[in-house]
Amino acid sequence: MNNELGLRYFALCAFLATPGLHGQEDAAKQIELRLSKGDAVKLAIENHFSIKAVEVERDISHRNWVVEMAVFDPYLSLGGTYAKNRRPTASFLD
Repeated sequence: MNNELGLRYFALCAFLATPGLHGQEDAAKQIELRLSKGDAVKLAIENHFSIKAVEVERDISHRNWVVEMAVFDPYLSLGGTYAKNRRPTASFLD
């Protein structure tokens, strides 16, 4: 009995955490989910907005760190010129 109550609780949490399934006016469009506790927790975590926001913030902070560390990347520049003088000179050293 207690296990069934826990299952219903987690199913309710997963249902409320799923966007688009609650708050609809048409009762025929609502879906009844039968989930195990693990599936309900997994579904709730996958659809939780705060957790998604933390993942995005983590990605942004990692990219900012990469940009900041780019200051220490080596910079190599190579250039050259070539010229040929077609006028003869009076010096024999050329």
